[in-house]
Amino acid sequence: GPDSGSRLCLDGLGIRRVSAVPSGIEALSLSDNRLRELGPVSACGSLRELNLAGNQLDETAAAPLAELPQLLVLDLSRNLLRGLGPLFPAGAAARGEAWPRLESLDLSANAALAELAPALAARRLCSLVAGGLALTSLRCQRSESLEVLDLRGCCLQEVTGLTLLPALRSLLLDGNALLAGCEDAAAGHPRLETLGLARNATARLDPPRLPMLTALDASENRLTEVPDFSGVPRLNSLSLPENGLTSLGSALSSLCCLTFLDVSRNCITRLEPSMSSALRKVQVLLLAGNDFQQLEDVLGVFGSLDRPCLQHLDLRENPLCLAFYPCPQLLPFWTWEANRFPAEIDLEGSVQLDTSTSSAREMYRSNAVSVCPALRSLDGTLLERAAALQPADAAGPSAASTWPDPEEVLYTTPGQ
Repeated sequence: GPDSGSRLCLDGLGIRRVSAVPSGIEALSLSDNRLRELGPVSACGSLRELNLAGNQLDETAAAPLAELPQLLVLDLSRNLLRGLGPLFPAGAAARGEAWPRLESLDLSANAALAELAPALAARRLCSLVAGGLALTSLRCQRSESLEVLDLRGCCLQEVTGLTLLPALRSLLLDGNALLAGCEDAAAGHPRLETLGLARNATARLDPPRLPMLTALDASENRLTEVPDFSGVPRLNSLSLPENGLTSLGSALSSLCCLTFLDVSRNCITRLEPSMSSALRKVQVLLLAGNDFQQLEDVLGVFGSLDRPCLQHLDLRENPLCLAFYPCPQLLPFWTWEANRFPAEIDLEGSVQLDTSTSSAREMYRSNAVSVCPALRSLDGTLLERAAALQPADAAGPSAASTWPDPEEVLYTTPGQ
C-alpha cells in the first residue's frame, strides 16, 4: 500500500473546496468536510485510495472519479447520491473504460439511493458495502469478481440473482425486511462462506444448501423451529439468539464442525441427546436467558462425549442459576471476557450469599468442570481450573483472562 509519504489526511476540517492536490499522492482522506465538488481531486491520476465519506457530493460531482486509472479503494458513504447512472454509465464499467481497477466501494448511508445493480458492472470490484440505502429489492447482475456484499440496514424485501455472483463469499443482509429469509441464497451458492440474516422479522428459514458456508447469523428474528442444516456441512459458527425456539431437536445433528453456538434468549428447556455429535467440537456455548431448570438438562448431552472441547459456557438468566449472581451488572457481557471469580464479584458488589446458595453455586461450578474439564469460563466468571492453568509468573486471576494460546478457537461475536 501507499507509504506514509504519499498519504494525506484532511478529515473533519470543514473544507468546502479543494484548490490543489500534491503530485504523486496515493492515499487521500477528505471525510467529514463540506465538499460539493472535487476539483483537482478528480484528475489526480496517482490516487489508489480515496475517502470522501460524510460530504455533500451527488452522483454528478463524483462521476469524474470513474476515470482515475489507479483507484483501488473508494468511500462515498454518507453523501447525497440519488442514483448511480452517472457513476456507472451503461457498458463503460464492464468494458473497463470506467473504474478500471476499483476493488472496494462503500456507498453506505446515502439515504436517497434506491439502486445498486449498476455498481456490480465494475469488472474488478471485490467488495461492495451499501448499508442504509432505500433499497426494497435487489436483482443482481453478473459480476465475476465480487466477494463481499454488505447490505445491512436497508429496506430489502427480496434479493434475487445471487448465482450471477459466482465469487461471492460474504453476504450480509442484517436489519432488512426479509420475512422469509433469503430464499435465493438458501437455494444454493457454491462459494458463500458467511451469511448474515439477523433482525429481519424472519419466521421461517428454508433448509440452506450452501456447501462452503462456515458462519450463519439469524439473530433476533421470529424463528420457532430450526431448519435442517444437513446442507451446510462446514458450518462452524451458528447464531440464533432472541428467537422463539423451544427446542433444537435433531436439526443440528448433521453439523460436525460446529465450534460456536449461540441460542441465548430463547425458550429452550433441554439439550437433546441427538445433539451430541454437533456439540463434540463446540468450544463456545451461549444459552443465557432460556428455561433450563437443572444443570443435567444442559450437560447430560456432554456425558456421552469422550473429551468435550467446551471452553466457555453461559447459562445466566436461567432458573438453575438465577440466585448465584446477585450483582449481574458486574459480569462481562461475553463469558469469555471473564477475569474474576464469583467471590471477587460478590465482594465488589458488597453482597454475601447465604450458606445454602453459596454451597449450591460451588457444586454447580464443580459439576460443570467435572463434565467438561476444558472449561475456562462459566457465566462470565473464571473457573478454578483456569486459575491452575495460568502462567507461573502471572499476577492474580485477571491474568488468566488473556489466554495467549496460539491454538485458541477462532470465534467472533456477530457483526465483528
